[in-house]
Amino acid sequence: MILLGLRWESSFPSRMAPQLALSVFLLTSLVLSTEGSAVSNWWNLVPRKTVPYHELKEGTKRFSMAGVSNYTTLTLADRKGLLYVGAREAIFALSISTMEMEEAILWEAPAERKAECIQKGRSNQTECFNYIRFLQTYNSSHMYTCGTYAFQPKCGYIDLATFSLDRFSFEEGKGKCPYDPAKGYTSLIVEEELYSATHNNFLGTDPVILRNLGPQYPVKTEHLPTWLNGEMLQGD
Repeated sequence: MILLGLRWESSFPSRMAPQLALSVFLLTSLVLSTEGSAVSNWWNLVPRKTVPYHELKEGTKRFSMAGVSNYTTLTLADRKGLLYVGAREAIFALSISTMEMEEAILWEAPAERKAECIQKGRSNQTECFNYIRFLQTYNSSHMYTCGTYAFQPKCGYIDLATFSLDRFSFEEGKGKCPYDPAKGYTSLIVEEELYSATHNNFLGTDPVILRNLGPQYPVKTEHLPTWLNGEMLQGD
């Protein structure tokens, strides 16, 4: 039996959440821990499964690429044996069994976008890049992905047959993806409709819950204190 675990290491400067370097652990054995009536006593706090530290240490596998950071967005495709990873200006397909890279897409924010971001007072070290914040299966042939795109969010479709980003199908990412890579955010695709909770403006002062994509008209919450007051969006 195989268990996939994740470890994150911090190296993020200043105000942003720590830069996350992805460490993926492949554990080749599990120790099952039960205690008497654990099944009948739902309040029993003994873990159902435990892994000894020495086995964890021996089974560690790690993936990283030079110049790439913030491996924060993960989607597991168990049937394909792949882990899709969204990072800073890159998207990867990794083999679950070996943690080796099968495919990769580089999706950088263009220089002019980064220049605009810097002119608006954002950091050219930590903020004015394209951080992949959303990466999920859209249908049997495509994935849908969104990035901060140097504080001008963009979304697009990935063709799974070629693992390539259709750069002619880019869509406005406002309401689908945060501007700020440090802001809390969550989203989900259900039957080709995207539901997201994010901040809807550059300053991060307009929280919104939105339904997009699909055949229906987009719907979002209004910016009213009776709807979302004193909110703090959390990541999923």
